[in-house]
This record gives sequence, structure tokens and C-alpha cells, in this order.
Amino acid sequence: MKNSINNYPCVGDILEDRHGNKMVIVDVLTERTGECYVLLNGKIKLINSQSSFVIKSSAHESGVQSLS
Repeated sequence: MKNSINNYPCVGDILEDRHGNKMVIVDVLTERTGECYVLLNGKIKLINSQSSFVIKSSAHESGVQSLS
């Protein structure tokens, strides 16, 4: 996710590709280039969050409430 503070992806951000697949960032390699590992369809993949393949991103919300 390109957050409002520094435009770099963060762990926990959710990205969406052109096919509608959603993926969660699990590790950021280099913030400036946007390279990161994501969880996609049960597999860890290396992607560039700044590529044209990624069309949408949303920030991880730290204040998520549990259902219990």
C-alpha cells in the first residue's frame, strides 16, 4: 500500500491486481523500489507493488475489532 506518510508499501497492506486477486504484503524487501513478498492464493510470491499489475491498494487497519 502506498500510505499517506511515505508512499511505501507496509507489512499488512492489501493489494489487488488486474484480475481481482487480493494479496497481503508479508515482507518488504526495499521500500524505495516497492519490492515485497505477498501471500497470494496460499503461496508466497515476490512482486513489485509499484508495477502496473497492481491496480488498487488499501492500508492495513491497526484498530481491527474481534467478533467475540
